[in-house]
Amino acid sequence: MVPASLRTDDSDVSNRITMILANLATHIEDPIERLEIIRRSVQNSKQRFSRMTANEILNYSAVVYGPAGLNIASGMLPKRQAFNLVISNVPGLREPLYWNGAKLDALYPASIVMDGQALNITLTSYLDKLEVGLIACRNALPKMQNLLTHLEEEIQRFEQKIQELPQEKIVNS
Repeated sequence: MVPASLRTDDSDVSNRITMILANLATHIEDPIERLEIIRRSVQNSKQRFSRMTANEILNYSAVVYGPAGLNIASGMLPKRQAFNLVISNVPGLREPLYWNGAKLDALYPASIVMDGQALNITLTSYLDKLEVGLIACRNALPKMQNLLTHLEEEIQRFEQKIQELPQEKIVNS
């Protein structure tokens, strides 16, 4: 599940957020192709929501994600939901922050794992960096270090693939 902002530039100050069940393309070996499938999946969901009114989005979200919310609030519904992974991207600041003259070098995201979830991945940007925070259920992912190792390997693989792409393909993506 991916929380997604539906705000447009002409939106008022309130939040317009929904949840997307994104295709993570875990069956695809190539990281560039995998990212493209994920991007299309999220864009397709956002386009679907863009054709809905605020009330239609609210009703859709209540039907699709309501059981997860009720389970979190009451614990009465089955623990297994349609998803056990939440991935969130929070845009951060591009200007440095200071406190008493000391520059903040990094900003690490932290989130929570709700009942029935296995993993929460939160990304945030700060200056020119992308910071990643992972929180997991100890029972579902007892060896979190393995996941971190795989994540680091995949990031390196992705960076290598990006360097191999023609520059115009990167700019136009």
